[in-house]
This record gives sequence, C-alpha cells and structure tokens, in this order.
Amino acid sequence: MLLRGYFHTLLNRKLCSPFLVRSPSSFLVSVGTHPRSTYVENMSLGSVYNFPEEDLSDGGDAAQGFFRAWLGMQLQDGRYCIVRKLGWGAFSTVWLVRDFKAERYAALKIMTREATTRIESGESDEIAMLEKITSADSLHNGRQHLLEYHETFKITGPQGLHHCTLTEVLGTSIEDLRLQTEHRLPLGLIKTAIRQALLGLDYLHTCCGIVHTDIKFDNLLLRLADMPSVIAREIATSPSRTHKGFIDLNPSPYIVESQPIDIPVDSILSHLNSRQAEIVITDMSHAQWSHHHSGDDIQPTGLRAPEVILGHPWDQAVDVWSIGCLVVELIAGTPLFTINPFTKEWTLDEDHLAQMTDVLGEQFPTEMLSKSRNREKFFKEDGTFIHSAAPRHPNWHLRSFLTEESSLTGSNEQEIGAAHNFLRRCLQLQPGDRSKAKDLAEDPWLSTDFQNESKSSNL
Repeated sequence: MLLRGYFHTLLNRKLCSPFLVRSPSSFLVSVGTHPRSTYVENMSLGSVYNFPEEDLSDGGDAAQGFFRAWLGMQLQDGRYCIVRKLGWGAFSTVWLVRDFKAERYAALKIMTREATTRIESGESDEIAMLEKITSADSLHNGRQHLLEYHETFKITGPQGLHHCTLTEVLGTSIEDLRLQTEHRLPLGLIKTAIRQALLGLDYLHTCCGIVHTDIKFDNLLLRLADMPSVIAREIATSPSRTHKGFIDLNPSPYIVESQPIDIPVDSILSHLNSRQAEIVITDMSHAQWSHHHSGDDIQPTGLRAPEVILGHPWDQAVDVWSIGCLVVELIAGTPLFTINPFTKEWTLDEDHLAQMTDVLGEQFPTEMLSKSRNREKFFKEDGTFIHSAAPRHPNWHLRSFLTEESSLTGSNEQEIGAAHNFLRRCLQLQPGDRSKAKDLAEDPWLSTDFQNESKSSNL
C-alpha cells in the first residue's frame, strides 16, 4: 500500500507528466549552500571549485561528456521516468527511475560520451559482461551476489551518444556502513559478508570467466529484502532536490542534487542480523575476461596484488588477494598496507612490496621474479631489494597484527588461529598458491563462532 500510495502521489504531482518532459536549457541554474561546494557567481560550472556534482558545462574541465538529465524526464517511449539522482562518477551518472511497465524502481546508469565511445570501440566490455553474468548459470549459489541486470539502451544528447544500463536498486555500500560504525563491524557480520562476496566471486571466476579487478568496499553493496518500501519511504521523507543559487551556464543545465538512498545504520544492522540483507558485487567497469586482458593497470593501490606490481602474469587470484586485504581492514579498522616510502630512495611500489614481505614473513620466490618484467626495478640478482635487504618491520607479521591491532585482540587462540589460516590462504605472494574463491567460501573460520564454542566447552 505504501508503494501504491507513493506512486499515485508521484503522478498527482505530475513529476513525470509530459509538461515537465522538456529540455531544461532555458532554466537559470540554482546552486545552493552545500557543505562541499563553493559559491561562485557568473562562472562556468567547470570553474566552480569543488562543486559536488558532475561538470555539465560545455567549456568545463570535464571532457568526458555527461548527459544532461533532469527530474521527470521520460525515456524509452515513456516507460522510464527519472525520479531521483543517486550519484555520479568519472564516467557516468546514476538515477533512480520508475519502470511503469514492470511496476518497479530501477537504477539507470547513463554513461558519459567517453565511456560510451570505449564500449562502441570494443575497448570496454562492461555491457557484455553484465549480459554474461545474467545468462551464465542462474542456479549457481553465487549468482544472487551479483548485480541484477535488466537491459541496455542508447540515448542521444548535446554531447553525442550515451549508453544506458538498467539494473536493480541496491542499498548502502560496505564502505558507507564502516564509516557509520567507526570502522568496526560485528565479527559475525564480517564473516557473513565475506562468505557471500566469495560466493559471488566464484560465480564470476568459474561460470563467467571474469576477473573483477576492483574488489573494494565501495563495490560491495547491500540488497535489502524490502528495498521497494525503503525507497518509497526515503522519497516521501526526503524529496528529490536541485541545487539553488545563481551560476550562469551556457547553455544552462538543470543541476540535480545527488541523493543516495539513506538507510539508518541500525536498520542495516537489523537487516543483516535477521538475514534480510545480502552482499552484492557491483561495478564491472574495470573487469576483464580471464582469457583476454585489455591492460595491466588494475586494482586500487593498497589492495593491489604483488604480481600486478611486478609485471608478472595475473589471473582471478588478484581478486582473492584483495579479499584478504579487505578482511584485515574489516577486523582491524585500518588498512593492512599503508603505502609510505621509508626513505626518499624507495618508490611507492617498492615500499608496498617490502611491506608484503614483512607482513607475510617471506621473500619473493626466484621463480616468480624470473617471470616478472619489472623485477629489475625492485630487486638485485639475489632477490633482495635494491635499496635494503633487511625487513623494515621485522616484528610486523600478520599473526601479531591480528593479535595486537585488530578486533580479535583478546579473542581465544582458536579464533585468532582460524582467522590467520584463512588470511594466509588469501595472502600468498605467488598467485598460484592462493586458494580459489569457492574453497575460501567453505573455510571453517567463516562458518564457526569460535568465541561461543570456547565458552560452551568451559561450562
């Protein structure tokens, strides 16, 4: 009833009426007070310092070519109506739309002209990968942990052609949840989230032949069982907004404020505890086929696998390395690797590699280095680092990190030992020594509450 009531209210307000479905180029754009914005009068949007939205001006700094969408805009012969702006990134904007035919909400990703050109030229396979994920194997238990894809279509605007993808609407990311909980989540929820992410990775790796290459907290989102009701409540309590003020743009676009669906942290934790939420892997924009790599510049810096830095052949194991790094950060509250060169002689990559050997307590195997095209940048002939042969942190090992610096501090030896064993299956210098995502999802640490087991045994 809540959805139906909202839907009729939306129509009554004529947000999606033909009256509003017109080009907004004649509007005087309003840019209001915003905690991250700086008010500047009579300047192009591209010149506004730290403006919180994408650059829509013709002469702005952004050359990617964003599509100028607006609230109430209808697409695909009126099937979809834009209700809210959810956010934007370097190569796209994301909007909440109402699908009148399917009677549901959906997330519309409108790619920039530059991103569209990459797809049209074959440089990016993002859409092909979404289609593969949808069709590969609906019965696999990891399929549900991938984004639900609906369709792709194209639209044309002042900047040219734009690809659009329509997917399900998801909730908060793990990154946002961490920020709201001061970087500390209950251990049981961490284990559940990681197990589900691993099931999703197994589906990507084995059924789809895809390496994600960008596994990070921002790309792990939550699917709530009652998401339609959550969306309706959010729109009712926090209507969609445009920026207000006076910035003269030529032509003047309709600047819509980004408003992600805001879900209180208590509600999220309640959903997770009652199993009314699950992890979903998103963002295939950097993914690559297992059998064909379009480039080697992959992964966020702090989560980058050693083989990528070394120029060694890489495969799905890079995603497993990222998972290991994320698990440590989840239970410790701080990143496993903080890249900060020891001296001016060290490069960022050299410092990163050295930290890996310190944490894992081992050196890079000669066999691995012999297959690494960047070996001479970092290592001598004997396999020691060019600038230092000694560990920077001789006592900084993974196990001591778990014992002294993480939420496991004070836990029983079983819990710490099981966590350490799991992480060592993820964090191996040689990619071939890392466990597969499927096997890691079945690791005892993820399915056992060692704390309660210990208490029970002492009764």
